[in-house]
Amino acid sequence: MGSVSRIGLFRRERRILIVLICGFVLWIFSKGFTLRSYTIPEIHTLLQDEELYPEIGEENEEIYLEKENGTFYTYIPDITTVEPLLRTVQSIEGSFNRKYGYDWVFAFFDAGSEKFPDELKSRLDHMISGSVHFEEITLQNVHFGLPKDIEIGNLRTNGMTAGHYGLIPNHRYLSFKLKNRFAAYGFQFLPSLQQFKYVWNVDVGTEVKCDIQKDMFKKMTDEQLLYGFSYAPVESILGVRTLFEWFEKFMATDEGKIINDDHMLDFVRDAEDVHKYNLCNLESNMAIIDMDLLRTQHYKLFFEYMDSALGIFYDRWTDYNLKTLYLSAYVPKSKILWIPSTGYSDALYRMSCPLDEESRMKHGCTCDPRYDLAFSRSSCLRYFLNIEGIQLPPGVRPTEKIDIRFKRTRAKGEFFEKQYQRLESDYEKIFMPR
Repeated sequence: MGSVSRIGLFRRERRILIVLICGFVLWIFSKGFTLRSYTIPEIHTLLQDEELYPEIGEENEEIYLEKENGTFYTYIPDITTVEPLLRTVQSIEGSFNRKYGYDWVFAFFDAGSEKFPDELKSRLDHMISGSVHFEEITLQNVHFGLPKDIEIGNLRTNGMTAGHYGLIPNHRYLSFKLKNRFAAYGFQFLPSLQQFKYVWNVDVGTEVKCDIQKDMFKKMTDEQLLYGFSYAPVESILGVRTLFEWFEKFMATDEGKIINDDHMLDFVRDAEDVHKYNLCNLESNMAIIDMDLLRTQHYKLFFEYMDSALGIFYDRWTDYNLKTLYLSAYVPKSKILWIPSTGYSDALYRMSCPLDEESRMKHGCTCDPRYDLAFSRSSCLRYFLNIEGIQLPPGVRPTEKIDIRFKRTRAKGEFFEKQYQRLESDYEKIFMPR
């Protein structure tokens, strides 16, 4: 009986407690208190409130205040190619920029008079950690257009014939040629880029599959580097047969004779014939460059001399062809940096991936090392590391002979071609009226 009495007493006490709690809650609401549910944006705002959470706000502020004088830059060939552009931005932001908050400049030439979509502007502004700048290139820009000495008939007959370029179809498109000329000389004078010393160029369709943990802008600044690259492709001989010949002519001029003592000409010269181009390049996509270098009078003289050959239009020279040659002769090789462990991939399906598991784990890579091309025969990275005296990364097998050759890329009919193809007739109407 005693046990039963105790159980009954416990139940009565529990009921009394429940009544008291309910009464207390009713009293709270009677006094005007309300319980509020927050939306996700409001919660985000609360989490950024430095008074509520000072350690979070101060940490982010400290990171962003330490930014170097640098920005990302993307030239958009076709402003209607929204999805590839957003994927590129998402990739760079996720792997690097959310930690550092650098700005991003987007440049475009509106050949189709379509205007940059407001929704796309809003989405980019929302995705990017730093400030976003949109730069429309107009016909008044003296750097975006055809050279004055070009012959339109010759350009149509020779420079824009698909068969002339074999494996690389893009060079038959005027829009692609104009983009390359502007990227070689002109983009460094865009108003939105004038304030920046370092520019990290990112082409549409590029993604990185590894976390870039270090602030590469800071590394460039601290070590006073002039160029940082992610990929070193072997060029196709088709369309660049006259490139090295013109480069050697420039080096023979008064302006071109001043070769840097710590030059890297061996990177572009054939091992058996110094007057022959070995087809090695430093890709300008995912590359960081000191814009002060491109704004020098000497680089201007170099570009004007090479531009007079009209090789970008009659042949298929690219901006990275010209920059590579200039860097190899006139910049100390110690000022050129390879940016490792990025998991680089581009619209031509060229990929790099750390070959050792430890590096992939350390950098959170999602790439497959079986598809790495950075240390394949279609890459000149071994050449570069050998010239610089840099040890091969873990997992890379040494070879007695560095054998390189051009690798056919998946370009025809793919996004890399389509982003220039759609507006081609508009470009021709503007720059090559019949």
